[in-house]
This record gives sequence, C-alpha cells and structure tokens, in this order.
Amino acid sequence: MTHSEQRSAAADRAARLVTSEHRAFMSAPGMSPPPGAAGHPGHTGHGTVAGPVRDPRRPPIPLDGGPHGPDPVAALLTGASADTVGVSLLVLDTEGGVLACTAGAEGLLGRPAGEVCGRRVDDLFPRQDAWRTLTTQLTADLGTAGAAAPPDGPRCSGPAGGDPAVRVHCRLLSLEPARTVDAPYLLQLAPATAVERQQEDDALVRALFSQSRIGLLIHDAQLRVTRTNLEHSCFRTHGSGTRLAVPQHPEAYLEPDDAAQVVKTLRSVAETGEPLIGVPHRARCLGFPERERIVSLSAVPLRDAEGDGHGVLTSVTDITDSHRDKRRLAMASEAARRIGTSLDITRCAEELTEFLVPDFADLVAVDLTEVVLVGEEPCDILRGVPFTRVAAAAVDGAWPSELYAVGETARIRSLETAYLRKCAPSMPDFAEMRAAFSDDVHRSRLLLPEGAASYMFVPLHARGLVLGSLNLWRKEGRVPFDARDAELAEEVVSRAALAVDNARRYTQERRTAEALRRSLLPPSVVDVSAAEAAGTCLHAATTAGVGGTWFDVIPLSSARVAFVVGDSVGHGMETTAATGRLRTAVQTLSDLDLPPEELLAHLDDLVVRLSAGEPATAAGGPGRVRGATCLYAVYDPVTGRCTMASAGHPPPAVIAPDGRTRMVSCEPGPPLGEGGEPFEPVEVDVEPGSLFALYSGNLLSAGESARDGAASWDHAGAPERTPEPRDGEAPGRGARDRAFRDEALRDDALRGEALRGEALRDDVAGDDAFRADAAGGTMSRAEPAREHTGVPAGDESTEPPGSDRLCTALEAAARAHDTPVAIGRAAMDRLVPEPPAADTNLLVARPRELPAKNTAGWEFDADPAIVGRARETVATQLGAWGLEELAFTTELIVSELLTNAIRYAGGPVRLRLIRDETLICEVSDPAQAHPHLRRARLTDEGGRGLFLVHQLTQRWGSRYTCSGKTIWTEQVLPGAGTQRL
Repeated sequence: MTHSEQRSAAADRAARLVTSEHRAFMSAPGMSPPPGAAGHPGHTGHGTVAGPVRDPRRPPIPLDGGPHGPDPVAALLTGASADTVGVSLLVLDTEGGVLACTAGAEGLLGRPAGEVCGRRVDDLFPRQDAWRTLTTQLTADLGTAGAAAPPDGPRCSGPAGGDPAVRVHCRLLSLEPARTVDAPYLLQLAPATAVERQQEDDALVRALFSQSRIGLLIHDAQLRVTRTNLEHSCFRTHGSGTRLAVPQHPEAYLEPDDAAQVVKTLRSVAETGEPLIGVPHRARCLGFPERERIVSLSAVPLRDAEGDGHGVLTSVTDITDSHRDKRRLAMASEAARRIGTSLDITRCAEELTEFLVPDFADLVAVDLTEVVLVGEEPCDILRGVPFTRVAAAAVDGAWPSELYAVGETARIRSLETAYLRKCAPSMPDFAEMRAAFSDDVHRSRLLLPEGAASYMFVPLHARGLVLGSLNLWRKEGRVPFDARDAELAEEVVSRAALAVDNARRYTQERRTAEALRRSLLPPSVVDVSAAEAAGTCLHAATTAGVGGTWFDVIPLSSARVAFVVGDSVGHGMETTAATGRLRTAVQTLSDLDLPPEELLAHLDDLVVRLSAGEPATAAGGPGRVRGATCLYAVYDPVTGRCTMASAGHPPPAVIAPDGRTRMVSCEPGPPLGEGGEPFEPVEVDVEPGSLFALYSGNLLSAGESARDGAASWDHAGAPERTPEPRDGEAPGRGARDRAFRDEALRDDALRGEALRGEALRDDVAGDDAFRADAAGGTMSRAEPAREHTGVPAGDESTEPPGSDRLCTALEAAARAHDTPVAIGRAAMDRLVPEPPAADTNLLVARPRELPAKNTAGWEFDADPAIVGRARETVATQLGAWGLEELAFTTELIVSELLTNAIRYAGGPVRLRLIRDETLICEVSDPAQAHPHLRRARLTDEGGRGLFLVHQLTQRWGSRYTCSGKTIWTEQVLPGAGTQRL
C-alpha cells in the first residue's frame, strides 16, 4: 500500500472516530450513555475502536478523486470543525508530528494552521515533554484491565507564542492499535473552561439522579416519564424498592383522579413555559386509594438551543406529614371560629357536624344525654342511660335510613359505656364490628351504616363530665381513620364539648330566670268584677335582659282592683330577685288598702332600708333595688274613678270608646329610694268602655335608636338636683355624697348593660332616658291629659316617636280587636317587631262599672238607737236583691260594726252594701283607730264582736280614708263556693 493510500485509510478511520467522539462530547449531559460507557457502539472497554462508526447525520467522506480522490484528512478536519464548535482536532503521526488540524486550532494554539502542521506536539506547548506524557498515559490506560474510558489528557497552559492565560484541555485518542499507519493518533483540544463546565454538569446530573430525598422525573413531550431517581417504595408503601420502569405515563402509577391533576399541571407548564414551584398535589398510588400521599410538585419546562420544547423536568417531595400538621392546625383554628357561636345546645351540635362533613368524615352524628338537653348537670354514665341524637350530617345530604335519625333516643350498652369512659377517641376495627353486630338491631342502627369502612367514636367531655358522644364514619374508597385523625378529632371535639357545656349552663340559667320571671307576673288574663285585664310580655332575647320589668293585677276590698307596673335597675338574675322583692312588697302593702301615694311612700322607705343592706355592685354603687320605678293605680267600679301615683314611671294611656288615645297627665315622683319629694296622686274619671294601657318604660323606645328622638324615661338621666340633707348629715356634704352615690348607681347600670351588646346598650339607654324624663317632670304638670292626634305639632316625621308611637299602635290595635288580649298582642307586635334586648311588658285593662242598683248606702248619727233601724234597712235591701238567706248573718255583722263605731268613734256613721261576686258590707266612721281581732276570755263581758264577724264572713278588713276608716266584710253569695281567701 502506497503512502497516499495509507494516509487515506488512516483519515477514514479518524473520521469515523472523530464524528462519534465529538457527537458524544457535545450531547446533553445525562440524556444518553456517554462515549466509553457500556453499550456504546464506538468504544471498547479499553477505549479502542471496535469497528467503523460513521455519524448518520453526515455523508461518508469520499475516497475517490485525483488518483484517490480529495485529501481524506482535509475532509475529516473540515467536517469535524463544522460539528464540534469550540473543539479542535490534530491528526498526529507516530512521532507526535501534526499531519493536519481543524481551523479552530488557530484560536487555541495561537498559530495559523499552516504553522501548526508539520510541527511536533512538544513545540506547541510550553511543556517539552507533553508528547511523552500523553503517550505514556495512553499506553498505561490501554493496558489496564477493566478501564471504562480513555483518560483526559493533561491540562496545558497556552501554546508558545499564544496567550498564556488560555488553558487548553488535551485528550489523546488511538486510531489504530497496531500503529501500522502514518496517522495513528488523534489529539483533541478544547478550552479548559468548557470542559470543566461539562464536567460540572455531568457531576450535577449524577448527584441529582443518584439521591432519593428529592424526587426527579423527566417527562417527554407526551408527558411520559423517561428518567427518574424514584423507586417503587416512593409510590407504594409495600413496593419492591426497584426503580420505576420507564417510559410510563402518570396514569400507570397514580390513581386516575390524582394522575389527571398532575397531567393538567405538567401540560400547563409545557405549553406556557412558566415554571411552577411547590404546588401541593395528591399522589396516591394506583391500587392503594386509601393511603393518602401529598407531594410538593415543582415543574420546569425543558427547551433545546432553538427554544423548542422537549418535555418537563419535575421535582417532587413527600409532604404528607407536614400537610396533615398544617391541616390539623387549620381545622383547629377554623373549629374555634365556627363552633360555639350559639348558646343553643342543638345548634352547637349542628355546628360540629357541619364542620366535620365532608372534609373530615362522610357521616357524623352527635348524641347527647337527656339531662344535658334540659340543662341539668350531667350524671355518671351507666348502662341503659338514654342518649338522644340531636344532630347529624351526611356527605350527600341524605342521612341513611338504617341509622338512628335526629330526635330518636337509644339506650347505651356496655360497649358504648366503655368508650365514653375512656375520655379519648376509639377506632375499632369496622370489619369486626360489622361481623359481630350484624344480627343486633340496636347496634346496627347505632353503629353500622351501609357503605362505611372506617369508624371513630369520640366522647364529649367537659369538666370531667360526659355530655354525649360523637360518631364518625368514612365510606369505602377513602383513607381510614388513623392516630393523627384521632388527635385532630379530639382537639375539635374538646372545643365543641365546651361550647355544649356553656350552652347547657346557659339553658339552666335561662330556665331558672324564666321560672323567676313567671313568678313575677300574674296569669296572662285576669278577669274580676271590676275589670278584665291581659298582660303581654315579650321576653328578652338573652338571659342578660331578664328581670327588669314586672306588672300585677291585685283585687282589693269593696270590688276595687289595683293595676301595678314597674321597672328595676339593670337586668339579669340579681335584678330578677330584686324585682321579686318589690312585687311581694307591693302585694303586702296593697292588703292594707292604702291610697296609691301612701303605698308608694311606704314602698320607698322599704327600698331605702333594703338598699342599705344590699351589697354594692362592682362599680361601687348601690344594689339593684334602689332606683326602681313603679306606677300604682286603683280603680273603683262603684264610682268609676281611678286614682294613681307614680314613682318615676311613665303614665298610662287611656283609649276612649271612640278610639282616641290620650296619655294621663300623671306627674311622676322620684324613683324608689331616691327620696326628696312626695308622690302626687291623680284621679281620672273612666268613661265606660275605655281601656287602660300600662307598660314598661323601655316600650317607648323599643325599636328606635336614640337619634330618633323618642321620649324616654329613666332615673339615670334625671336632671341634677341637690338632695335634702338627712338627719345627722351636714347640709352640703352629705347631700353631695348621696348625689355622688346616685350618680355611681346610674353609671353602674349603664356600664353593666354595655357589656351585653350594642342592641342591649341602645335599649337600656332609651329605658334610662325614659325614666330620667319622668323623674325630671318632662311630662309637664301644667299639661293636661293630652289627646293623641297621630303626629305631634311641628313633627313631620312619618314614624311618631315615644308616647306617640305607643298611642298610634294602641289606636290601631283597638280598632282591629275588641279584647284586651288581642289588643295587647297587636300593639306589641307593631311596637316591638324583633326580640327585645330586655323584657318588655304591656298591660291592657278594660275597667267595668258596677251598676247603681247593686249598691246601697245610708248615713246614721252616733246613737245606739239606730242599730235596730239599720238592721231592718239591711234586711229590706237584701230581700230586694233576693238574698234573704244572708239576712240573719248580715244583720249580726251590721249590728256589731255599727255598735263598735258608735261606741268608740262617734258619728256620723255610714253603711254601704255592695252586691258583686260577694256581698260586701262597709261601715265607715271618723276614727283612725284600727280594730284588732282577739280571743275573749270566759270571764270577759265583751271582746267577741270582731271574732264573731271573722267567723261569719269569708274575709274582712279595714282601710284608712281621708276622713277616718272603713271596716269591710265579704260574704259568699248563695250557690257560690265557701273558700276563704
């Protein structure tokens, strides 16, 4: 073979090796097996050429032309330089002489190509032993058994005459092991910085894909996984631990729903080119949907040098535990916000079920003991205790028919009792429960819904007491309950248990308050001979507003009746107790038949004594008794007149038969316990068919705000006045001190009510202001009883404020209804459309006149001789009334009372008979001495008269009048009962 032919053959072999080596050098790191790796077609284990290898992207180098065609070495170098930008090639002979080089060698070697060819390698580098070093290393590597790839050559500084700052990476490759040709070597030159960057890239890829803490997946254009460092154990709890087979689509290893979400995310990244960082995704393994797994997914699009998409690089990190922890904290925070917003026991249980479904469970039911539902203290849990299902929720909205429904009651057994006493959640094996209780109807209805696969039982405990239980189920296909779920359920249920217990205690307090409130009010309808009365009470929306108002209808002697209405300072249980004391005091004083102004004077003294011994409030003021208001009105059906007096309470309204309404001009005195002024009585003639309306002070401002200008009454806003000094008190300082205490009382009332909400503060402020105007006399004493005309003069508002609103409502109700019950309810509905912040009362009474034929009266001189004549007169009158059966006893009563009056009081003496529901006999004299009943001894000649009267009558008594006293008796009419009142 000629030298030219040898040169051509060597160039052909060099072309094949150069093409293969440089294609591998410029390829992306980690995407395909590198040159020299096992299975690479162009390199043996020792770095030798296994056979001819040609780049399929390039045409073969032609060997014809001239005698043998163009120079093959020149063609080799020209083609290599076109494919391997930044890399230069030198073809060397056996002595290290340069036979040919690529054009890029000029930039690396600092010499033109013409000066490089024909020179030795040692002349191109500062190191004179470069060729010997390269060949020695190559020879050693080729002779080493098991070598995986040829080594990198030494790094040399810039060539002689070039830039000394340029570092070049050299690599010597053998083209022919036998070295029988003139060009057996190929020297590869590359910038050292590019080679180092390539090595760094290779190291980075190897490091990333060799670790397993951060999962990496490379997806191709079809989003199939082509390379990953993840193993089966990352996807399946009981996996084999081998690497995931590739390529695979996410649907091949993830549940369909989870795979669809992942594919949607990856497709968005691939199409938009926008990376995503740390997006949580559910990644349950295919075939294991009950094993929850949450991963943090980050995705980056893969682009080539031209910007075309080649897939997506994804990194995943298992965040299941941290996700559960965050979810637990979030649910606990949300539970604190959503559970316990109501003081209703049932509503608290409903809030718990609504919170847990569907995020935590598919079916949830709350069972409570019966004693808890009525507000009683929970008792010990024993077998057979009834539990009532008060709330239930299902993920699909339909509660299973095979389970106990809301409102049904079941009695617990030993298993449930054991669960309740654990004070911790229980998660029994549901499959075992279903097998054990399949024939037990009670347990099936309690524990075994269709389609359920997991169950949790959580007791509701508060303060060491069992309130009830929470039952939770998850259906098939959902992750079963585990220990972490139990911890979360226990935390949520503990909050719910406190809410239920608070609601239970509130229920107990409300029941107590309602019992006290009922004791403060008479029957809703009172029908006596003198009047028909009906009270309408709107209870406060909360127990904070209970106990501030009261009313009463009290039958008096001689067929009269008393109407009473009052307000106490503040609200709540303490005020309720104070109001009860006031009502009892009024009923006791009314039995003395005192005039209204005297009764209020006695009541005022009593309040002063009670407030002195009452503990001070938190604000430092007096207690709840002092400062109350009261209106006391007495109606006499014989005369048709009503006498009333007010202690700081607004006056009543009178509805005439024609429907016109007017406010009685009754000047209120100071509230009870304030002192300083007497109570002025007012007499009103009641037209037959009229209606009286007495009300609590806050009714005038109910439904209004302070800026509406409603007339309001309360002692707390009364005009300042200097109280009169009391005995032993300095004229100035004592009065000022009491004024200060009064102000503290008023501030306490306002501050205490401010804690109960804006609506309650508005109501109290209006109520206080109402009484203040009364105490200051804003219902002017010079103003006569004012007729209501709908809208006050000068007021163009469409909604009349204060008393005008009340009159308007009463007029409308009186036109639409005819009974006090219906009138009161209609007026209250119009005045107070929403539940009030405080108890609000309205008492509507229709007084009745006693026909004149039912009364008879006579006046006698103080002469014992008139007793006989009086007895005859009485007998005659009883005969006219058809009451002959009562003639004998009545004559005895009249004879005794007249004799005592003539003997001890003098004259004139008046006698009156009234036929009503009972026969009433009255004897009046000018003396103020009150008669006393006593038992006479056997030796006494007198003292048996009143004892005889006591035995012959149903009841008897005496009352003081402005001209003396009146002794009265009542006898049961024939045919009526004989009950002694």
